[in-house]
Amino acid sequence: MRHKLKLCLMLAVTAKALLLTGVAYAASLVPFNLQMNDVGVGIDGRNTTKPRLFVSLDKGFSKAKPFDPVLKYNRIGGYVFECGGVKVKSGEICHFKPLKYGDSSQVISLYKGAVLDSTYTVVFTNLPVIELRTAKAIVDNPKVQGTLRLMSAEFKQDTGLLPMGIETAGQTSQNYKEKPYGVQLGTSTAGWNVAKNYPLLDMPSRDDWRLDPAYRDTTKARNRVVADLYRTIANQDKNRPKAAASIKGQSIELILNGVYQGIYVLEEKVDRALLDLKKVNVLKAANGQPDWAAVDFSKPENFSVLYKADYEDWNTPDGSLPVDAGTDFVGPTSTLFAAYTPGEIERNFSVVYPKTTGTPQYAPLIDLIDFVVNSDDVSFTQEIGTRIDLKSLANWWLLVQLSQGNDNIGKNFFIARNAGPTPVDRKFFVVPWDGDATFGMLWNGKPEAPSSYFDVSSNNLIRRLLENPGTGFSALLKSQWNGFRQGVDAPFTEAKILARFASYESQLTLGGAKLRDAEKWPKPDTAGVGNPKIATARYIGNFLKLRLPAMDSYISKL
Repeated sequence: MRHKLKLCLMLAVTAKALLLTGVAYAASLVPFNLQMNDVGVGIDGRNTTKPRLFVSLDKGFSKAKPFDPVLKYNRIGGYVFECGGVKVKSGEICHFKPLKYGDSSQVISLYKGAVLDSTYTVVFTNLPVIELRTAKAIVDNPKVQGTLRLMSAEFKQDTGLLPMGIETAGQTSQNYKEKPYGVQLGTSTAGWNVAKNYPLLDMPSRDDWRLDPAYRDTTKARNRVVADLYRTIANQDKNRPKAAASIKGQSIELILNGVYQGIYVLEEKVDRALLDLKKVNVLKAANGQPDWAAVDFSKPENFSVLYKADYEDWNTPDGSLPVDAGTDFVGPTSTLFAAYTPGEIERNFSVVYPKTTGTPQYAPLIDLIDFVVNSDDVSFTQEIGTRIDLKSLANWWLLVQLSQGNDNIGKNFFIARNAGPTPVDRKFFVVPWDGDATFGMLWNGKPEAPSSYFDVSSNNLIRRLLENPGTGFSALLKSQWNGFRQGVDAPFTEAKILARFASYESQLTLGGAKLRDAEKWPKPDTAGVGNPKIATARYIGNFLKLRLPAMDSYISKL
């Protein structure tokens, strides 16, 4: 009881603080906690003369049918809601006219006795709705305090107000009007600073989440398709039985401080929990904090590491920028897993796990890169398969090449290692990330024509594997590729890939979310975003019609 009282008091204080900071919107509605069938509604009412309520519908409303939800709300000061032209007390049924996904022809009004206070257009969406409230402007760092509420009839979930810390995320994407966010959920009594896991929609419980607007990608789906494809082709590691091969996500409609923000994808983050990496054994010091200085990282049980390739800012050994023969590419012939200068690894990779308080744990990654750079061909051929999971590497490389993910060759991926008693248990493996600039779209949102040229010079590990047949990597690429291309359920066919895009397109258009998103962002601030053709099935199909045969030819000649 004491804990529940603390929760109520904390959330009440938070809500009041948010309302007093200038982000109050349709202030009359926030305290009412309006719900339909025990699921809250999103309020888009700040700075607008046409306020809206977003109602997340359950399955089954592709065609118009009756919707008669139980309306619940907090009883405050004699206010009452009117629905379908009838005033409805809390706990009574609200009778709407027959409706379907995307309907916005009906209203709910709020009365103070007999006096009309306000009227809201009701938007019936097929997507979950997330409301974020913050007391301060959201910046890159540090996180600011706020609350998150997720509402979905389909997933039978209304989280209520969850304490959170939120910051902008990404690199280039932070420069755009519609920004991605990183969210950390926390406890009720300590705010977000003490993390707390929550399951959201169909995704497992976690405290760290990402909200991605996919602003440059007008399909809003390229990253999801890449992640889906990788989960389809990845093998389950028996030493990581609970691991996911890549992130999952769900499209939602976002409201921030009472203002509609459009379509976002609520995503998992790549972290130790997602990959089911064993925890490093770190004891607590006398002050109760983890004593990272005392950890013996030479012990196999402490071998778990996770790195993110953030940048592609490498120097060639002689500082030159040669031109690759037969292409217009100007740049280093070998960058990733190549000779490096002091500080370059630390500049281009970040340590995601373990998050030590002292010196970051770069040693395992440096050891792997040094082996690739310095080993002779005999040693490389004999040992590389004991250091990195070649099947994982092959699957990742094939997906990057198929999708023409040139922004993922030298960065925008994760590389990890699990702790374990034998070398087989602790090989490095690769995890995809940020697949927006794929399938005919450049990093800036502009169209990119399909290419029949496949360049390995920017990844020295792949180059050495292909130049040394004894590694078996060329044969592995052929075997994996043929398996992905042939058969009824082969994932790397034009039809299967287009079906994935079509499924997401249908989801976003069914309830009008894509149209609402376009109305919210009518004047994009990147040249590519305004080009709708990159979102069409015809455009992606034409890309695949050229890229897939080119890949077939390239792989067959390895």
